Amino acid sequence: LLKDLRKSEPKEIKDTQHTIIRPIKENVIFSGRVRFENLADIELGALWAALQLPEGCAHKLGMGKPLGLGSVQIEPQLYLTDRGTRLTCWENTGTKRVDGKTVLNAFEEVILAHAQSSQEAMDENKSGLQSIGRLQALYHLLMWTTKPNYSATAYLLLKPVNQFRDRPVLPTPHKVIGQQEPHWKEDPPRAANLEMDLTKSASKQSNIVQVLNPPPHQIVKPIGKGQTRYGTLKRSCESWIALFDGDPREAVIVNEGKIPLDAAEHSKAEFYITEQSKKQGIKARFEKLI
Repeated sequence: LLKDLRKSEPKEIKDTQHTIIRPIKENVIFSGRVRFENLADIELGALWAALQLPEGCAHKLGMGKPLGLGSVQIEPQLYLTDRGTRLTCWENTGTKRVDGKTVLNAFEEVILAHAQSSQEAMDENKSGLQSIGRLQALYHLLMWTTKPNYSATAYLLLKPVNQFRDRPVLPTPHKVIGQQEPHWKEDPPRAANLEMDLTKSASKQSNIVQVLNPPPHQIVKPIGKGQTRYGTLKRSCESWIALFDGDPREAVIVNEGKIPLDAAEHSKAEFYITEQSKKQGIKARFEKLI
């Protein structure tokens, strides 16, 4: 009888097509924290650029984006903690607020240099990250205060007329807002046209050679026992470790007491490799600061 009753019970239907959400009301302000550790200025600048969008832009979070939901404006504040101050003073936490513009400038400098060297489409009328064509298109998509009319970004309809029938090509963000397109880079060569264009300028040819044939100093020799290597000092908990180019492993410093008390994190130093194996890892003897 129990077996028959179980068969008669309705089976649970797993709905994978719908999601129940509770959207936040308009103009609600809330706060949160993003914790980070041991980031270089360029890495911290990348995080800051992802949070601090240009004026008028908003992050698209949540669901129902075409209906106007999920747009959030983030106003980040950067706080850095000096561990030395925090651990040596009872009354000072070592935390202070700093201007994120410094780390953002470090990140922008690297990204702009890469964009120019790779011949990205650039806009000379803009500055910073907005001068890069692809990022400029992204910021157009994230624009909130001067966003285009709903009709310019609405979904295609099936009724009363099937707008999908002709399969129109989606316009670019620049075209939607009525701005001139950047000078996008030409498409890569097709299979039917693989001949090199011998009319390219000497500068472009030299760039191609530089990419295909990297200078010898970029090739990093594997770490081996008995080598003298240059590395970087880094703090791990309360101990010093060493990092070497071309190897992601953290090396144990066997004579940590020889490191000067005034040595700063990320300082360059000379090491002698005393052990290197997959089982034991890397062990190095500190020689001197560089």
